[in-house]
Amino acid sequence: MFKKMTKALFGLSLRMKFFLMFLFLSVAAIAVSSFTLINLSDKNIRKHAQKEQQITYEYINKVIENYLVDLNRRLSFIGGFEKTGVSQSPQVKDAIAGALKKNNDLVAIFTVLPDGTISNSALIDDFAVPNNPQELEKDCSARALSGGEGVRLSKIQQAGNRQVIKLMYPLQNKSGFLCMVFDVKAINDEMFKITKTSGHEISLIDGEGVIMLSSRPEGIGKSIRGFGKNKPGYGKVVNFDGGDAEVFVSRTAIDDYYVAVFQSGGELDYTVTLMKSIVIVWILIILGLSYLLSVLLSGYILTPMLNLDAGIKSVTEGNLNYRISVRDNNEIGILTDSFNHMVENLKPMIAKYSEREAVEAKAVLANRIGHEIVDPVMSVNMAVSLLQRNKDKAGPQDILKYAEIIKKEMQQIDKISSNLLAFSNDRQPVMSDFNLKEAVSEAFSVVQPHHNILVKNDINSALLMYGNSSEIKLLFINLFENSIDALKETGGEIKVSVDGSEGKMQIVFSDNGCGISETNIIKIFDPLFTTKMQGLGLGLAVVRKITERHGGRIDVESRVNAGTKFIFSFKNIKSMGVKS
Repeated sequence: MFKKMTKALFGLSLRMKFFLMFLFLSVAAIAVSSFTLINLSDKNIRKHAQKEQQITYEYINKVIENYLVDLNRRLSFIGGFEKTGVSQSPQVKDAIAGALKKNNDLVAIFTVLPDGTISNSALIDDFAVPNNPQELEKDCSARALSGGEGVRLSKIQQAGNRQVIKLMYPLQNKSGFLCMVFDVKAINDEMFKITKTSGHEISLIDGEGVIMLSSRPEGIGKSIRGFGKNKPGYGKVVNFDGGDAEVFVSRTAIDDYYVAVFQSGGELDYTVTLMKSIVIVWILIILGLSYLLSVLLSGYILTPMLNLDAGIKSVTEGNLNYRISVRDNNEIGILTDSFNHMVENLKPMIAKYSEREAVEAKAVLANRIGHEIVDPVMSVNMAVSLLQRNKDKAGPQDILKYAEIIKKEMQQIDKISSNLLAFSNDRQPVMSDFNLKEAVSEAFSVVQPHHNILVKNDINSALLMYGNSSEIKLLFINLFENSIDALKETGGEIKVSVDGSEGKMQIVFSDNGCGISETNIIKIFDPLFTTKMQGLGLGLAVVRKITERHGGRIDVESRVNAGTKFIFSFKNIKSMGVKS
C-alpha cells in the first residue's frame, strides 16, 4: 500500500507536487501556531475570567458590608436595650414595633432573655399564620440558650408563604438577645438589583454549600455539590441546576458564610470552540490560496526551469536552432535570454573553423556544455526533489540549505553562459569609468576560495578604469578560479596590484601555486584548451579577448612549483580627479 502511494506521489506533475509541498508546509505551520495560540488564549481567557470573578467578589463583599452597616444604622434602637434590658414593657414593644414598620425586609422581631424566655415580639399581619410564630419563638429561645458570642444566622426556613432567615444579635453585658426574622426575597431582590449587571451569578452560601441568597432566586435553599473542596479559592462545582461551573469563593464578614462568584464552564468552552472553528475556516481558506499560489508559482518558476532544461538537452544533442521564449524580465528571464544569446553566438564561433574542425569543435563544445550545464541543472532538480520528498520534516534551515544549493548551481550556469557570450561576442562593449579595486573585490566575492588561500587586493582605491565593468569582472573571475585550482591542494596566496605611471599602468595578478609547464603555457589562451577534468576550456581565452577588446595586452610568466603571474598593460587606467 505504501509503495503504491509513493509511486502515485512521484507520478504526479511538478505543479501538483509543488502544490502539495506548499500546502503541507503552510497548513502545518498555521495549525501548530494557531493551536498554540488557542491554548495560550484559553489560559488567558480563564485567567481573565478568574480576575473578573475576584473583582466581582470584592464588589459584592463590599455590598454585603455596606448592607450590614446600613442594617446596623437602621437597628440603632438596639442601643437603648443595653440600658433598659429586654424585659416586657410598653417601651420595648413600641421600639420593636416601630423598627418592624421602618424596615421592609423584616417580618418579625423577638427579644429573648438570657434564660431563653421570649419577652417581647412584633410580627407583620400576614406573617401570623397558625403555629408559625410559636415555632420561630421556640427556635430563637433555643439559640439563645445554646450560648456563643457574635452575630449568628440560621438556615433558611419556610414560614407560611415566605422563606425567612433569622439573625441572633447578642446584647452587651449578656443582657439578652434580639432575634430578627428577615424576608429572604426582600434581601435577595436588593442584592440582585445591585449585581445583575455584573454578568456573573453571585450567591451567599453557608458552610455546607446551601444557597442563602443568590442573583438567581430559584436557587435559594438548594445545595451546591463540591463546594466544600473550594473554600476559599478557585475551583469547579456542580451548580444547583446540575450544570458545571467554575467558582471563586471567599469568606464574608459573617462567620462561616461565603460569597461565591460563578462562571459557566460552558461559556468558556464555547469561546475556545469558536476560536478553533475560526482556525479551521482559515485553514480551508489557506487550502484554496495554496492551490492558487501553487499554480501561479509553478508557472512562474517551474515552467521556465523545465523549458531551460529542455533547451540545454536540445543544444547538447547538436540543435543550435533551439530558442526559449522570454516572458519576464526577472532573474530567470535574464538567464533564459543569456541562454538564447549563447546558442545564437555558437554558430558564428564554430563557423570560424574548417568544416572538419567545425564538426569536431561542435561535438567537443556541445559535450562540454552538456557536462558543465546539465550537471548544475540536475543538482537544482535534485534539490527541488529532496525538498518535495522531505516536505513534512523540512524546517527553515533545510529550506535555506536547498535554496543555497540552487543559488550556487544557477551561478555556475550563469558563469558558463557569460564566458560563452564574451568569447563569441564581437560587438563593441559599452564603456564607462568604474572603480578598479571594487571590480576586483566583487569578482572575488563570486568565487568559492578554500579557507587556506589568502587573497591580497593591493590596488589603490582611487584608481578608475575606463571600460566595461561586467567584462572586467568576468576577466578577474576566470583568473581567480584558475589560481584557486592551482592552490586548492597546498594553499597559498593570490595577489592583485597595479604598477606604473599614468597612461602606462600594469595590472599584475599572481599566485604561488603549482605553475604552468612550458608545453602548456603556449596553449593556455587557445579556445577549448584545458588540463582539467571539468570546464569548457574558455576561461583564459575569454581573458585574452576581453583584454584585447579594451585595447590592452596580456603577458604571462610561470614556473612549475613556483607560481604564475599575469601582467595586463592598459592605457585607460587613471586616478580619480584626472581628466581623460
